[in-house]
Amino acid sequence: MITRGGKRLAVLGPAPKATGRAVKDALLPYVDTLDDAFEGDVMAARDLLTLDDPWND
Repeated sequence: MITRGGKRLAVLGPAPKATGRAVKDALLPYVDTLDDAFEGDVMAARDLLTLDDPWND
């Protein structure tokens, strides 16, 4: 627990697990509301992804 002045500000713990499906479901209502520039940004970010694990050296 993280406190300041005796008041609880946050609880520190493991992040909840999420799936790609959960992200898709959360974004699905906005599919037709995103502009082409945003789509390009998302695709550019996806192009940066790699299956290589840099911590496995």
